[in-house]
Amino acid sequence: MCNEFIFFPIGLKLFLLDKLFYKFDKFDLAIEKC
Repeated sequence: MCNEFIFFPIGLKLFLLDKLFYKFDKFDLAIEKC
């Protein structure tokens, strides 16, 4: 279930690393909670 959501933030993070890096940082926290 969470595996699919893990690929989402990782892919976008590499794409918008310098744009929304601080926002995707929160995504990582959400993934760990999952």
